[in-house]
Amino acid sequence: GMERAAKYSELLGLGRGVAIVYKRRDPNIPNHSEALTMIGEVEDRDVLLVDDMLDTGGTVVNAASLLKKQGAKSVIVAIAHGLFSADALSRIRDSSIDTVFVTDTIPLQYRIPQMEVVSVAPLLAGAIKCIHTGKSISENLIL
Repeated sequence: GMERAAKYSELLGLGRGVAIVYKRRDPNIPNHSEALTMIGEVEDRDVLLVDDMLDTGGTVVNAASLLKKQGAKSVIVAIAHGLFSADALSRIRDSSIDTVFVTDTIPLQYRIPQMEVVSVAPLLAGAIKCIHTGKSISENLIL
């Protein structure tokens, strides 16, 4: 939520505030959301959208479109787990999203030009080392 977004902004040294995209999901339509409005200022700014999982891509594509209409210079998406089901990759490829960073927690069969894959291997290796040596895992986490 907001608290985590503010922490990302602080860690990245942005100090320029946080914007929120308000979305609504229709409980009768699976995997469908609508970006309705936003709170905050994005004009002439690079915007980072962060989400835990990307399934069909509808949420981030709709949010990116709204952000660009509000004057965002670029939209970068960071996703922990990329399912990329249905037509998600073509939807993202044809969208206003500039870059998608996704971890390799789920094997990726296909890639698109704006996709950057980030390995979780160093994170897992660090956790294993902490467990083996009896050190705290959480003190090295940024959030």
